[in-house]
Amino acid sequence: MSSTTAFDFLKQAWQALGVQISSTPTSGAAVHCYVVNNTDGSPRWIWPADARRPEFLRFYHTGTWRSRAYAGWVRLLFLLGWRGRVAHQRISFWCLPASSQSDHLLQHWALFTGTMGPNRKLVMWHHAATSATPVFSKIVWGPASAGIMAQEAAALQQIAGRPMPGVRVPQVLQHQPMLLQLSDAAPGMRPAAARFAQLPQAPMRQWLLGQLQQQPLGSSRFLQQLEARLQQLISQPDNRLPASLLQRQALLLSRLRSQYQHPVAFAPAHADCTPWNLRMNRRQIAMIDWELMIAEAPALYDLFHYEYQSTILIGNGGYGAIRQRLQRLLQQPEWHSLLVAHQLDADLLEQLYLLHVSTYYAQVYAAQPEWHQQVYWLLQAWHDALGYWLAQLQMEAPRTLLIDDVALFLKKRPHAALKLQPGPVAALPETSDLDLCLPKADSRALQRYLQRHALVAKLIANQRTNMLQLAAYLHDGSTLHIDGIWQFKRKAIDFLDTDAVLQTAIDRQAGIRQASNLNDFLYTWLFYLLNKARVPERYRQRFYELPADQQAGLVQYVNEHAGTNARHLVELLDPTDSNKKRVMEWIENRAPNKGVQGKANTVRYAKDSAWIWWKPKGFVITFSGVDGAGKSTVIEATRQRIEKIMRRKVVVLRHRPSLLPILSAWRYGKAAAEAKAANTLPRQGDNKSGVGSLLRFGYYYADYVLGQFYIYLKYVLRGYVVMYDRYYFDFINDSLRSNIRLPRSVTAAGYRLLLKPRLNFFLYASPAEILMRKQELNAETIETLTRQYLHLFSHLKQRYQRSQYLPVHNSNLDHTLQVIFDRIRTAA
Repeated sequence: MSSTTAFDFLKQAWQALGVQISSTPTSGAAVHCYVVNNTDGSPRWIWPADARRPEFLRFYHTGTWRSRAYAGWVRLLFLLGWRGRVAHQRISFWCLPASSQSDHLLQHWALFTGTMGPNRKLVMWHHAATSATPVFSKIVWGPASAGIMAQEAAALQQIAGRPMPGVRVPQVLQHQPMLLQLSDAAPGMRPAAARFAQLPQAPMRQWLLGQLQQQPLGSSRFLQQLEARLQQLISQPDNRLPASLLQRQALLLSRLRSQYQHPVAFAPAHADCTPWNLRMNRRQIAMIDWELMIAEAPALYDLFHYEYQSTILIGNGGYGAIRQRLQRLLQQPEWHSLLVAHQLDADLLEQLYLLHVSTYYAQVYAAQPEWHQQVYWLLQAWHDALGYWLAQLQMEAPRTLLIDDVALFLKKRPHAALKLQPGPVAALPETSDLDLCLPKADSRALQRYLQRHALVAKLIANQRTNMLQLAAYLHDGSTLHIDGIWQFKRKAIDFLDTDAVLQTAIDRQAGIRQASNLNDFLYTWLFYLLNKARVPERYRQRFYELPADQQAGLVQYVNEHAGTNARHLVELLDPTDSNKKRVMEWIENRAPNKGVQGKANTVRYAKDSAWIWWKPKGFVITFSGVDGAGKSTVIEATRQRIEKIMRRKVVVLRHRPSLLPILSAWRYGKAAAEAKAANTLPRQGDNKSGVGSLLRFGYYYADYVLGQFYIYLKYVLRGYVVMYDRYYFDFINDSLRSNIRLPRSVTAAGYRLLLKPRLNFFLYASPAEILMRKQELNAETIETLTRQYLHLFSHLKQRYQRSQYLPVHNSNLDHTLQVIFDRIRTAA
């Protein structure tokens, strides 16, 4: 809580206006006041107790429904005469006799004590002898406030010489070292809208585009100041500023150096263009608080600043929301045509704005001993925005940037990473999860953060009673999996203390905390032990590389608590049956597994088990192609990617559901029939009977019709990805392969009654490529079948638009896999 009292603020303000006051009774008149405090208990607004209207609301921006509700509630209380119920405290002061000539000042006024920081100043609305209408007086308070008040006076004098019918600005009525008095530029105007697109566009364009001047980027004073400021931040770092923020600023600036000879449009900028510094009506805007004006800024600076500040500071919307709003705005026909007409590169201009605002305020915040919550919101948004542009410019991998963003998000939250391999966390392999011990509320906050992140195309969340599993699919096709764990459980067994993990976490990697060696070992070891699995070699190796005394400490801890008799770490990682039994008894006898807590864990496990039917359903993928098209290789590689990257279970079926055995199994038995089929080349059957073909086709068609429901219930509903190596399309295009001779129209008609797979890939290549792989078909047959498949897929694509039918030219395996996997991730 601030030690500055309401009287201290009042004394400074009135003294600047020529009125001497005292906190104790004198022969002067008494003035009684009400005070509304900030959340930290320090005074925010002060006004006379006998005021009939809440004039202090002139300092309050009502851009959200909550702020409008508060303002409405205040006005209602004033209307009812209950003014004191608005305030947190009541104080009194007395005017000294020497100030009696200024009594008119004391009748109608309101004081705002300013925003925390070195630029802090007092702002008073009051009547003045020099003006027929009320004025705003700014009074020095913070160490830098006199300087910025002088800057505002100079800026307003400069703007006064530029007539703009749609833009109102204050007039300087009086300027002294301790005081800047301004006219009210917005009488009768309402607060500005929270979104730039909701402002009167004509006056905003008049201001933004009225004084454009093109000049090479490298010769601009703006860029020289930017480079100097960044260099100072790097040479004199503040440990509170994220190191990755400065690194991203330097990296983006290095990219811009290649465009130093590129002409860029510059124009004057208000530089603090926000909803709380604007007022509006249908045709005009009023812009106040000109203290940060930049005479030479990149064009559209104020447009970007308005969207950034309003989105971040009103509800902490984050950069993802900013990106969407800017794209919608600048893609409007009016704005798009203006960008083209004035040769404005909106991407470059936003990057310049971002570098300026993030370095400028980084210096401001470095000078502040204490930060308010909004500082962290701004730093996160700038960090994310810089990452977005580095990804767009292909200077960093999006997944690496996202991990760094998540690390910054976690910085002020309790967390501990588990099972991390040595090396930077940003280098986490795509096949590995980021396991985090994270409170439930923070796990959900992380989910909301990722949902609106500019680099994330799609987020899938699977919440269980003890954890939240997040799968972030990025626009470039990469994936990041994060598990937010607030209770360590295997089925109904609680096996590790969450609070202990969080309290003993250590800063081992820049930007992220990691569980202690003991808790990291216990989590990894018990996780696999309870799942009756062997601890993977990569984790074993990490524990074996610990110093000998630390390995001995792990063994001693387990021996003391579980009653085991291990002598070396390897005897815990490969425990005897007796030691396994002792460990299980130790875990089961933990307090969370006994009594009411234990029963609650059982109920939660039952709930998790029931939720399997509400989890995202699986889907069916088919792969078709002539022999030699590369289906087997592609299917196996795709299966591995789906399992390791998408974390989905996969089942691979050959040709059909196989609820019914192949026909020859009735004669030779299942094993012998399958061996015979495997050793027989396709299209070698000797069946020439139409009736026989119809019966054979009817048998296999029955397998498809009945088996599709079996597959749906057994696999799809349980979240599996079902992959067919060949599918019903073979009966349509290549029925000879199944020893069937029927008109194509007959087999094609049967497809109408089948459940349509979500994704269908037809792999094809030139006859020469296929014959190099397999020589089972001649070139003419390959060309004919390929042509028929392409025609079939084109027809099905038009008829069944809920499914996808995708021919893929399989000449380059890596390209083929990328195309297929991108489609699968999009469809998941």
